[in-house]
Amino acid sequence: MNPQGPVGSGWPRQPGLGPGRLEQLHRVAGRVLQQDLLAAHAGDDLVAEPDTRRAQPLGAGGIGADQGALGDAGPAKRRHQPLEEPFGAAMLGALWAYDGWSNVAPLSGEIRNPQRNLPRAFVGGMLVVASLYLFVNLGYFYAMSPLEIASVPTSSSVATEVLKRFLGPMAVSMTAVALMVSSFGSLHSSVLANSRVPYAMARDGLFFRALGHLSPRSNVPVRAILAQAAWGSVLALSGSYDSLTDSVVFASWLFYGLSTGSLFIFRRTMPAAERPYRALGYPVVPVIFLLVTGALLINTFIAAPNEAVKGVAVLVAGLPLYWYWSRKNPVS
Repeated sequence: MNPQGPVGSGWPRQPGLGPGRLEQLHRVAGRVLQQDLLAAHAGDDLVAEPDTRRAQPLGAGGIGADQGALGDAGPAKRRHQPLEEPFGAAMLGALWAYDGWSNVAPLSGEIRNPQRNLPRAFVGGMLVVASLYLFVNLGYFYAMSPLEIASVPTSSSVATEVLKRFLGPMAVSMTAVALMVSSFGSLHSSVLANSRVPYAMARDGLFFRALGHLSPRSNVPVRAILAQAAWGSVLALSGSYDSLTDSVVFASWLFYGLSTGSLFIFRRTMPAAERPYRALGYPVVPVIFLLVTGALLINTFIAAPNEAVKGVAVLVAGLPLYWYWSRKNPVS
């Protein structure tokens, strides 16, 4: 799942967070709340946002109606616009809401019996989040009609409008506080998990050696966390939230596709290698995943070319650094 992760590398278990339990607890709580709230905001993107990158399939005239198909595009262009393009663009926001599943991989060196517990965490976590996401949306449609949901203004959200029916005006403040707490919890767990990637690269000699240092008091890669926070702050100042998340989703799914494709390469080039993890449904399931991933990446270049180019540019910028460190440390 994560080629730079510590599984199978022989590293000692890092006890800083007690087999990742604290991070798993925060991740579950943060993601559960975030799915509920982002579900509503995803609905806003689908039905009301005027950005031409976003899909708006629930206009007053139905799917593909002139006033809701592609925002500011002309009627003639909207009638000939394939539904797949705006649907794929809208998927970027939805996939961002589900993207926390991959954050378990960097913690694999801190999980007991990862061969058994990692697949359980991946599958079980996705099933729980998907179920909550669907049930929350069912609750929205129970409280409001599809036309009412389609008419929610961009200044509000579906979650806020539903809460208003039960709690009155205070629902706006409650939704804002819940979203803030959810974002903070999710950010906290993501920072702690993803900081293990530069830490692992530094330990392998593929990044700044200083980032491979563990705090003697907590056994946590504090320097890697601080470096990640600094880089995250730079990115936060570089563009809008939607632009950043779309670029991240594109880059992430590019790596998901590469990781899945490597499964076929390793099966062919290393047929006798030990395989502690089973690939259920091989080769059908990986092939389907690659086809869907390829369609999503191609659609992103069509529907959101700026975000796709930004994601690729950040990845390409890292190649000279990787080339330098890999030549400096050929053993790695």
